[in-house]
Amino acid sequence: MHCLRHQRVRRCIAAFACFLALGWAAAASAAETACRVVGNMTFDVGKTVCIVSLRDTWLACTGATAPSGGGAWKDTGVPCNQPQPKGPADYRPVPEGPQPPAPPAEAKRLIDKFRGIVFRCDPGTHLSWSVDACARITAEFVNEAKAAGITVVAVEAADDDAAKAKKAEAVGLKLNEAIDWVVTLRATDTGGAIFKEDINGVMEVVPGIYDWKPLLLASDAYPATAAQALAEAKTDFAGELEYLTKPR
Repeated sequence: MHCLRHQRVRRCIAAFACFLALGWAAAASAAETACRVVGNMTFDVGKTVCIVSLRDTWLACTGATAPSGGGAWKDTGVPCNQPQPKGPADYRPVPEGPQPPAPPAEAKRLIDKFRGIVFRCDPGTHLSWSVDACARITAEFVNEAKAAGITVVAVEAADDDAAKAKKAEAVGLKLNEAIDWVVTLRATDTGGAIFKEDINGVMEVVPGIYDWKPLLLASDAYPATAAQALAEAKTDFAGELEYLTKPR
């Protein structure tokens, strides 16, 4: 757990460093057929298990080799709250999940696992100053990301997946290969406002299975004006981008 502190709010950042920096292959040999979960925990081929902290469906250890080393898991499509599937005949169709970019030859930084960042700021419907705040926050993020040498594209809150993909492709990015970074401004029930960040990327949940997962976890903030929201963003972006670009 890595924590950033500043005067108005304490923000804690948790990165899945074991996945991003070390990888499953750090513990798996080329000839290993057992399926790994975390660290040295393994399951033999043919074993079906539920690991609710990582996936809410039953997983089967296959005889295939995962790109990251060791045995590859298969998602059976059967929810963990239902009886364990006895074999492939009990499996259900599972839509193909997102795929990350091919890993670089040498990834010294967390950001090296991705091709860039797709950023958007979502203003609140009942928060009059949030549209102006989002415009300023977006400009700030784009400037900071570019200064850090990161490819970045800003999309609109109203953009659907097709519109986001088109804008990303214009700068050479695919959505699955970029970090999805969202700032949300919302009015609270008490008349105040909340500033939230969601920072996600496609990662290997377990060997052979990929999905969108949080890269950084940040606590919420409570600005009262557009200026305060921008100040919050400036402080947070600086620390978060530094964390992503710092050599490990």
